Amino acid sequence: MTPDYMKRLTYSRYLLTKAKVLQRSGNELSAAEAVLTAHDAAEMLMRVITDHVGVGPPEKFMDFWKFVKDKTGSAPPHRGAM
Repeated sequence: MTPDYMKRLTYSRYLLTKAKVLQRSGNELSAAEAVLTAHDAAEMLMRVITDHVGVGPPEKFMDFWKFVKDKTGSAPPHRGAM
């Protein structure tokens, strides 16, 4: 794992933690902010994975699973949760 990947993974985790805090604050605006922040966290994580396995970023969000499976031979876990 390169230092760049570690830094980006750390940022992704930070954004996910921030989304959880926003969700708990209980107002409509913070709920919307939580969704956007969680999406950013997921997208950053997905970009680290595609960079690591050597495929370009997909144009459509759900194409990520196909790109990674085609490159590695196995689908990333937790697709349903995403």
